[in-house]
Amino acid sequence: MIQSCCSKTICKGCSHAHCLHQLQQRQARVCPFCRHTIPKSKEEVDKNNLKRIEANDPVALREIGTERYHEGNYEESFEYLAKAVELGDIAAQYYLGHMYQKGEGVEKDEKKGLYHLEEAAIGGHPEARYSLGSREWKNDLIERSMKHYIIGANLGHVMALKVLKESYKWRDVTKADFAGALRGHQAAVDARKSPQREAAAIFQATQAGNARHWRLLEHQTMSTIHTAVVEATDIMCCASCGVAEVDEIKLKKCTACKSVRYCSVKCQRNDRPKHKKACKKRAAEIRDKILFRQPESSHLGIARSVFTSFNGLQ
Repeated sequence: MIQSCCSKTICKGCSHAHCLHQLQQRQARVCPFCRHTIPKSKEEVDKNNLKRIEANDPVALREIGTERYHEGNYEESFEYLAKAVELGDIAAQYYLGHMYQKGEGVEKDEKKGLYHLEEAAIGGHPEARYSLGSREWKNDLIERSMKHYIIGANLGHVMALKVLKESYKWRDVTKADFAGALRGHQAAVDARKSPQREAAAIFQATQAGNARHWRLLEHQTMSTIHTAVVEATDIMCCASCGVAEVDEIKLKKCTACKSVRYCSVKCQRNDRPKHKKACKKRAAEIRDKILFRQPESSHLGIARSVFTSFNGLQ
């Protein structure tokens, strides 16, 4: 659940516990983060959202972007989502990737679509990870596909685990990997459990008339960026002319592969014909190392087994 006043995310369990506390203390209902009064109408919610958009809040920009998408206004949706991506929103990366692949609101570009999906997956987005697994499966890259599904299952993605279960029957995944994915998925599910969330679920099931309180605030969830850092070999001499790095000469790494250094742009250009093939190979290896690294948690901040989906983007 996203608070429209400050774009902070709160789970239903914590929101329910906070509401009960305010009722018991006979306090006015306010946001637990910014202490702003909880909006009582859609007009107030929209007004709060507009303020957050004007402040360039990436979560608010992503929310209005997905709203425009559902309305069929793909061009405006793309603009909001692209801006959210610039500000570091992982979920917006996922949506933008699908829009590029489908050519919705922007010229179709499979390469850019794949890039944004990979960035979202690296950031801990389970749906992006599942999408990449499906893509690799269709391209008959089974081993890479299984890696994506295993990481997705460890983040609590239900469908990724189901695919692994079927793949295990066909021996596409080893027993050890499947068992590890099962344990990881269960740990992700357990991480979601709390007495507060159970109480909130019971309240919603038994108090249908009060469910409007939850629907008013319910949106998609925020994102947490997990930045991956790749360590490159420290080569202390120019790969072209061989000059050593000293106080007067500072070497710079090749921006693509990070494995060699040059003292000047001229040296880099001279070495390019020899280095080109190895550079592409090393750059691909670095990208795979980042791509297949297991995130510590989902982009939501905790592992989950149930996710808000973007209509039509499965």
